[in-house]
Amino acid sequence: MGDSQLGRNRAVWAGLIEKLEARVFLSTAAPIRIDAGGPGYTDTAGNYWTADEYSSGGAVTDVPYAVNATSDAPLYYSRRWGSFSYNIPVASGPCTLNLYFSESRDDGAGERLFNVSAAGTTLLSRFDAFAT
Repeated sequence: MGDSQLGRNRAVWAGLIEKLEARVFLSTAAPIRIDAGGPGYTDTAGNYWTADEYSSGGAVTDVPYAVNATSDAPLYYSRRWGSFSYNIPVASGPCTLNLYFSESRDDGAGERLFNVSAAGTTLLSRFDAFAT
């Protein structure tokens, strides 16, 4: 490979590296993970869930119970229930909301139905965690 070819390859790689670095700096904010009703938790993937914050209303329970299909059962032991809300500060613009549910009280479909809203929009209406 001649020096001119090596020089062209360096220029191409430099351009790619520059673009890659720009993408890193423009990445989105870190996820906000909340241990609803709990003191905070580090899951088996190493993600930290902060202690319950940004909430108002409802009640908190922290009692171990059988949680299926997870290696992070302790994350579900503490929970907020009743009539409550969260006011989580996030940057303007699109975002993704992931909700994780486990049924701790009822053992049949239709026994507990609830609604979930975000930013004034109902996302889940008469949601049944057990049935789902």
